[in-house]
Formats: sequence, C-alpha cells, structure tokens
Amino acid sequence: PANEEIRKNTGVANIGYGLPMSGGWALTMVSSSKNKEAAWEYMKFMASAENDLFFFREYGKGPSVKATYKDPSLEDIYGEWLTNQSEAIAAAVSAGKISTMGEFYGGDFWVFANQTMNGQLEAREGAKMMIKEMSGILERAGYKQK
Repeated sequence: PANEEIRKNTGVANIGYGLPMSGGWALTMVSSSKNKEAAWEYMKFMASAENDLFFFREYGKGPSVKATYKDPSLEDIYGEWLTNQSEAIAAAVSAGKISTMGEFYGGDFWVFANQTMNGQLEAREGAKMMIKEMSGILERAGYKQK
C-alpha cells in the first residue's frame, strides 16, 4: 500500500463529534471592476481542474475541484487519504457567519495545535486546550456548548 512505512507508525481517528466545517479560499470580482473580462478569465483559469491539481501537487493547497480528489495520478502518493478527505468535505456544513471566527484564525487555537503537532504539548493536553479554546470562541458567538 501507499506510504507503508509511514502507516506502521501512525494512525488516523474519526472526528469525535459533529461534522467538519466547510470553508477555504475564494475568488471574487467586485461589481465596480474596470477589467471584468480579464478578471473573469483569471477566475476561470484559477478554478480550472488543471490548476487545482497543479496547486495541490506543487503547493499542498486543498483541492477545490472534485476531479482532483479522484485523479489517478495521486493514488500512489495519498492512497485512501484523499478519498476520505473528499467524503469529509462532502459531509461538511457551512460555518455560517460566526462573529468570533477571527479568534479562531488569529487566536490561540492554532498556537495549541502547532505546539501539539511539534511535541511541545502532549496530545491529550493539546486536544483539551484546543477544545476549550474552540468552545470559548463558539460560546462568545452565541453557540451554546455542552
């Protein structure tokens, strides 16, 4: 199987509760654009299946085009991981307008996540801190937590 040596020393767990939130990069064109045709051509170019695959392979940008998740050239590298990601994204729910999402992107959640991933925090402790941080972010936005 793909990445057999890595698989011997790693594991994957399902998300403990709920569904993942959808989100990501976006392209927009303002109505007052003076170069609408050029902007539209650029948007089509950037959103093409070919570029989506290129940016995923070369830079690790999460795929935005369904075809990238099913591209056979990625099977040997990613195995079922990419299929699992596709299924998770298909089940994702919109985060909606959460007023405190700036705290998620610019606050301590990612500090704790990085400290956990690089071993500065034990996994269990890091997870507790991330859950506490995310619960606070959602509570302050009016989403009551358990």
